[in-house]
Amino acid sequence: MQFSLIPPENSPLGGAIRYEVRHNTAEDIDVQLLDATTGVTLAAKRFASVTSAGFDAAPALRRCLRYAPEAGATGFLSAADRHLKVTARALLTNHQDIAETADIRTFLPGTRIPEGSEILTSMPLGRLIPEGACDELTLFSEEKCSLTVSAVSAVSVTAENYASPNSGLQVFRLDTRDFPGAETILVDAGACGTVSYTVVPAREEAVRLAWRSREGSIEHYSFPIVGSATHHTDKVRAEGADGVVVTAAKSDFRARLVSAYESRGVLEALAGIIDAPEVWIVKEEGYEPVDVTTDEATIHRHGTMSCLEIDIRSTRKNAITWN
Repeated sequence: MQFSLIPPENSPLGGAIRYEVRHNTAEDIDVQLLDATTGVTLAAKRFASVTSAGFDAAPALRRCLRYAPEAGATGFLSAADRHLKVTARALLTNHQDIAETADIRTFLPGTRIPEGSEILTSMPLGRLIPEGACDELTLFSEEKCSLTVSAVSAVSVTAENYASPNSGLQVFRLDTRDFPGAETILVDAGACGTVSYTVVPAREEAVRLAWRSREGSIEHYSFPIVGSATHHTDKVRAEGADGVVVTAAKSDFRARLVSAYESRGVLEALAGIIDAPEVWIVKEEGYEPVDVTTDEATIHRHGTMSCLEIDIRSTRKNAITWN
């Protein structure tokens, strides 16, 4: 028994991940997907009376990859939860001493294998960022990654160097509060590329969202306009001899956000919020999950400037108890 097909290194979980195992006689074969770091079984499947067993591991592994943005100062963050290191093991159900193990593979979020060292992002590399806001960059580096952050103001230029001890998938967080007074911030990641930020005044009413993109990154964008905001309440009522009484209630927050007038490329990237598996609203105290209820976004209208409107609501309902 042997594996005749295993996926390439750094295969994306957004596509198919094919394994195939072959045996010279028809047998019951058990296949297990194991976390190569901890040895924990992530998924298992049994094939009855077969000489070959092929399957797509992506649906099972996608459920195992959950990650969220982290608050903190400027610098590299741990990317341990952004990828999976997996090995596959096949064994005969009735003869478990006969087993075969596939080579360890690293699987990445996203929909494609990185092409050398690059910044994995769906947003343009030239960006606006409000004063006091943060951003996150996802990089793939074939070597240990180092980058330089240069902050340019009207009176000075400062530069800070940051280094990650690892190669492969890297996560870098930028907090503009670490560069007070900066008008332009350049993040030079060497072979991966450079991101240029223009720092603009913050709008008090703006809402900044973060979401998981199809590139496997977490993107940020500040919606400058809140078109509407509502406080929605669901009440539980009981009717008795004295009339209707409210016995309990749950409330949540809902809002319509409007982007600035952006280029088609930016709007196409922002439209990814609609089908993103997870979205968060950025608050002073951290990241709060929200649900995007918009199903359709207009990203281009001939002859006019375009903006994007989306509706969000809080994912947690606040229980209100009544005496």
